[in-house]
Amino acid sequence: NLTNVSAGKLLQVVQEHDSTFTRFQSSSTTFVSTQFKVTITPTAANSKILVDFRFISNNNGNAQDLYMTIRRSVAGGSFVDDFIPNGSQTNSNGNRYLTRNYGQSSRNEISSSMQILDTPSYTLGQAIEYRIYARSGNSSYNVEIPSSPDRTPVLGFATEIAA
Repeated sequence: NLTNVSAGKLLQVVQEHDSTFTRFQSSSTTFVSTQFKVTITPTAANSKILVDFRFISNNNGNAQDLYMTIRRSVAGGSFVDDFIPNGSQTNSNGNRYLTRNYGQSSRNEISSSMQILDTPSYTLGQAIEYRIYARSGNSSYNVEIPSSPDRTPVLGFATEIAA
């Protein structure tokens, strides 16, 4: 019985996964692009996009770090992380990340997820791609997403929410 209340509405949900089930491996200590992405073309102006990735990650060694984040590209432009909050999730290289897989005394193959609400600038008809970027904390260790390529999907979801 609410009156004069305006609330966001779900306009569409997109789900993607890499159907080749390829595993990303890297020992780079700077963020590199993975092949894991989700692309959405908003149907309304000023929509927010709820981005969600679900996967299994592997830090691949005792006391090793796997840093993970999401970057956005609008209409084929450069991938940016300007929508990731500043603060405690900043590594020593100054790059923002959303989550990490760290095991002080263990190699971790764990379920991981990243979720963030984005308010991108776009023109109707422009596709927005969200992609996982990752990096190792130590160049001697390959970090992995997913931890096993044997039919383990990395699921990406993008939900358009009306302003």
